[in-house]
Amino acid sequence: MKKILSTVAGITLISLVGMTTCSAAFDDLQRSFASFYQTGLDTANALPIENLTIQKDAMTLVLKKGILIPMQPIEGEVTGAMFVGEGTAALTPPTPMDAWFLRKNYGAGKFSESFSSLYMRFTDGTDRAFPKPAPSINQVVVASQIDAITKTFKDRQGAADGWLDSRFDMDLDFMDTRIGGIRGMDYFYSQLQTDKWGWVTFMLSYGDIFEVTLGHERSVGAFKQYLPWAEFHKKEDYQQGRYSITPASDSKEIIDVLRNDMGVSIPTTKTVEIDAKLTVSPLVDSIGSLRFDLLNQFGSEVNDWRDQRRPIKVDSVTDSSGTPLPFLHKRNELLIRLPKPILKGQQYVVEVKEREDTIVQVTAESYLLYNDYAWYPK
Repeated sequence: MKKILSTVAGITLISLVGMTTCSAAFDDLQRSFASFYQTGLDTANALPIENLTIQKDAMTLVLKKGILIPMQPIEGEVTGAMFVGEGTAALTPPTPMDAWFLRKNYGAGKFSESFSSLYMRFTDGTDRAFPKPAPSINQVVVASQIDAITKTFKDRQGAADGWLDSRFDMDLDFMDTRIGGIRGMDYFYSQLQTDKWGWVTFMLSYGDIFEVTLGHERSVGAFKQYLPWAEFHKKEDYQQGRYSITPASDSKEIIDVLRNDMGVSIPTTKTVEIDAKLTVSPLVDSIGSLRFDLLNQFGSEVNDWRDQRRPIKVDSVTDSSGTPLPFLHKRNELLIRLPKPILKGQQYVVEVKEREDTIVQVTAESYLLYNDYAWYPK
């Protein structure tokens, strides 16, 4: 869901698509972030299910028979569910090229698998398609499987939280769209457990250039790696005759970076201090949040953003008057909540001060600045 506009010392603005006024509360950014993967299932609303079809662009999921449990709400919104039972998944790529790519990686030009578990996270209102629990449902049958379902759900929550691939930054995507009042970039993420492939991942994300992705995971050391089988545009793009791989009309940019001013100081032979002022202006009616790429740590030997061997610490985020702004620095990204939405054409200055332990001593007299990002706008 992220498009890069410009870079300052490793800070890269992520632009989004769509807009409305700011809607959800999210008063405590840290608490809201933590709640995304800590919130559990709403077992009181578990229900047996039969022949429920969930259509997501080219993917058809059929919950043939089993138990469906929605998640407890986060900021008043249901953002996920867990199904255990019998189900089928089928996907037909929209073009011969996409079918060829799927055949090369998956072994067939169409995806078709049965699954025994389906883990879902979403912001597109998928729960509105769930049937309401009937008074006559057999609670004994439901209760007998709650523990097993909850265990599988927690396992998948951990797996989703542990993705290193930024396309699955669902917690920040959820917070950003709700705080910023952004519309038109909701998502549906799912993992289905199959006999042959284990857990298969499907995602429809309207905030990405390639909205549809299908693939599976593999372990690389202590980490999970996502291997896509197929990635392509949403169905409407092809129906409108847009077959370009990355058409200009698919741009998700909504912020124009007018100016970047940056000061850099090196107080020690270990630390770099950065003071970056970014002047931005919305390209849409309004937006209530800003989101930047900003690493939590440096070093190719470090794969997890939680690692703190070479940390990047944000000391403060303020507006042009020096008023502190609420921010969250997680998953190599910086999310900033604005005091009120900024309007189209309005210029807004945000100042970010940070410290990086990114200097490495090479010899007795020489040092290396260990930085993978540009130190100036580009």
